[in-house]
Amino acid sequence: MNLKIKNLFAVIFYIVFLLSGCTEEKINNQEITTVKTFTAISKDYENFVSYSGYTSADELKRFSFELSGKINKILVEKGDAVKAGQIIATLDTETIQMAINNAKQDIANANQNINLAKNKISQIDSSINEINIGLEAERLTLQKAHTGIEAEKISLEKIKETYNSSISKIQLNYDNAKTTFENTQTLFSNGVCDKTTLDNAKLALDTIEEELTNTKNSMEKDISLQEKKIENLEQDYSLQEIKIKDMENKIEQANIQKQAAQISLEQAQISANQAQISLEQNTKHLNDSSLKSTIDGYVVETPMKSGEVTNAGNPVVVIKSGDEVVNIAIPTEDYTKLSVGMEAKLVQDDKETYGKISSIELYPDETTRTYNVKITPSENNSFALGSLVNVSISLDKQNSVFVPLSSIIDINGIDYVYCVSKNSNNENIVISKEIEILDADGENVCVKGIESGTIIVMDEVKNLHDNQIVNIKEGVSVEK
Repeated sequence: MNLKIKNLFAVIFYIVFLLSGCTEEKINNQEITTVKTFTAISKDYENFVSYSGYTSADELKRFSFELSGKINKILVEKGDAVKAGQIIATLDTETIQMAINNAKQDIANANQNINLAKNKISQIDSSINEINIGLEAERLTLQKAHTGIEAEKISLEKIKETYNSSISKIQLNYDNAKTTFENTQTLFSNGVCDKTTLDNAKLALDTIEEELTNTKNSMEKDISLQEKKIENLEQDYSLQEIKIKDMENKIEQANIQKQAAQISLEQAQISANQAQISLEQNTKHLNDSSLKSTIDGYVVETPMKSGEVTNAGNPVVVIKSGDEVVNIAIPTEDYTKLSVGMEAKLVQDDKETYGKISSIELYPDETTRTYNVKITPSENNSFALGSLVNVSISLDKQNSVFVPLSSIIDINGIDYVYCVSKNSNNENIVISKEIEILDADGENVCVKGIESGTIIVMDEVKNLHDNQIVNIKEGVSVEK
């Protein structure tokens, strides 16, 4: 228990003891103490934290250009009031405008080259399509020619087969006729047959020999003609292959030209993209050449002058915000308890107002290890800049049980209250119950450990002990 609260308890106990005018009775030789009781009540309890803070301007902002260049004009002076969106300085834009014009011309040139490359690719695609159509037709013709050659070769083999069969038969007849003539000639020499028989045998032999010679000659002629025909077809086939190869070469060359045109197209597109980036950058630079205030406030300093050259990020105009904030430093243990938007009570002497947490630093101060919190008052300029302000921030509201301060007794460092109950004889007795003190609100104390509606003793607590029989003052009834 807090030392101050304990001392306050001691004083109240003493006063109560002097003023109580308590009476004691005896029942069956047991002392009966008359006590005053109180029914524990529950009500909303507001948990809050308190800090000391100081007021300051919400923001001191140093405005600078995002690019280097020569300052054309500073449009404000020290002490001038400014509004958010007001132009406060400008840069010379001659170089920027020239870069914008060059970028536009580069885009136009690149787009022209893109169109030329696309047209070239389109023409090449059309030419390739035409050649492919002709190539398919020529390949079909070549396939037919190959089929024709194969058919003529088959015909050649059939011619050879037919003639060889005929020649074999004629050769057999010739051999027989020759044998007959030779036999007849022998018979004629021996006088067995006459000259007419011999002449007839010779005539038959000559006739068959002539037929054999004519057949062989016809065979050679027909084979020669067929071979010549095949040779001519094969020459035509070779010419057709050359024609197809030439068309394939044309397609290959056209594809090479198409690749070159595509490379030109890609290069033109890269040039167009680079020129577009340059245009956008310089257009942004043109917009950034007008420096605008982003806050309402007044000018506290103009470090640069018109005509001077400034680098990107160098302060040109320093403006102090007209808004007021209260700054507090919170310890690490309170960091997670607070959040942006929470309401705070702000008090300075007899002046009181409210505000809301507008920001909480993410990292603590390296020296103090505390986090800076800004609170924006509901009414601007509520307090003088730099003045101290007492800040109270409500963390939450909870329903808690309250008892009189006089009802609490400290026994060996532990806080107790005496609760009234009934024994088996239906007599009022007291039972001690351990509690935990959460906070004090005047003469009432917020505690944990008993429920709302519990009847507790609020005086004579030092003279009581567990199971002691008591009388209740003022007719307070106690339920079982």
